[in-house]
Amino acid sequence: MKKLFTLGLFALLVVTACKKEEVKKEPKRLKEVEKTLITWSDIEAAYSGRFTVPKASVGVKDQNFHYSKGAFCMPNKETIILEGHVYSQQVRELKLPNKLKGEAAIPQGKWFDPTAGLLSTGETNSDYFILGDMLAIKDKIYFTKYAWYNADVDYDSFGYWQKNGSFSNGKAYGLWNADHELARNMRIGGYLSSAPKQLKDKGVTFLAGQEGVWGEAIGRWGPNLFAVKFDPKKAKGAEMEVVPLIVHPDKVKAPTDWWIANKVTSMIWIETKTKHGVLALFTRGYGDTWYGEATDHTPADPYGGRKGYHSTGKQLVAWIYDPEDLMKVYNNKMKPHEVRPVEEVILADLKPGDRAGQETFNSFFKQIRDVRTDMYGNRLIFIQSSSSTSTLPEGIVVDL
Repeated sequence: MKKLFTLGLFALLVVTACKKEEVKKEPKRLKEVEKTLITWSDIEAAYSGRFTVPKASVGVKDQNFHYSKGAFCMPNKETIILEGHVYSQQVRELKLPNKLKGEAAIPQGKWFDPTAGLLSTGETNSDYFILGDMLAIKDKIYFTKYAWYNADVDYDSFGYWQKNGSFSNGKAYGLWNADHELARNMRIGGYLSSAPKQLKDKGVTFLAGQEGVWGEAIGRWGPNLFAVKFDPKKAKGAEMEVVPLIVHPDKVKAPTDWWIANKVTSMIWIETKTKHGVLALFTRGYGDTWYGEATDHTPADPYGGRKGYHSTGKQLVAWIYDPEDLMKVYNNKMKPHEVRPVEEVILADLKPGDRAGQETFNSFFKQIRDVRTDMYGNRLIFIQSSSSTSTLPEGIVVDL
């Protein structure tokens, strides 16, 4: 009996030890960090420096960065591929300077056209087609194109450039369209952004958007952003599945006090280990506004310009949206025109009646010009466009 008891006790100890061993082998479950909303102050605090771009290339007309609209992408943290002169439609790879104290970036490789001049299905005239933006994902550069002055036609809007050894060598594919009625009229032909993990897990490749384009009225009715499920196997001209995240299709659904010629130049979904947010950057006209010549009003438009929309006051503005609101839209729990920014910051301001050169700057931007953005890892880069032959794009680096 004693032997049986001893054997039983031994067996119990063995089983208990095994159970303890099993518990020890269970993998640790990492607690998911709840992200807080990023603020413009967070972005300002992470400022790392700035850079310029090289002056004109020699030998080829319009292969320079004057009049660049600033479209660019980041294949890595140390390199950008930047759009050159708007007439050339070509881009060039630039390596960032080491010190980021205003030095010029260093050209790499050769100039190339990542769109290879591709046009919308059935189109033969390239005069109205403009490079919207670029986004580097692994060995591809996705790009958007839009038609100037012809937004009542449903043009194809995006394609990609397949790298072959280097980015300056490759082949372009496209163009394709979007399958959603709210994405018509070029509302998907402009800025691009990487998709966050929660959307990638749902099959989303990237985010794209643009305000409706109609001649000079770039702004139309507010920021637009779509989640694009890109399928390169589809035939040229076919429609890709897109899901609206933010859309303002008409004046009734526009943000409060939105002026038709406000211009959204960039939207980007920012994700770090602890913070997230969706940043929109745009130029705003206010004070007295009119359509016509810059001098048709007193005081005149302080920045001059050709016939079009003008205003006496100018601002560079940042809006930050809560990503949770965009996910509600994606999951059909909120309407895309109901999304509103949770923070507005006036980055630069030229008050009505003041002259060019009397701007007030409230951030690291020192011009009221179009701003583009892209992000690789925790590095966020802003590019301010060139507006003349006497100016060049400028870059600002933020390491979040």
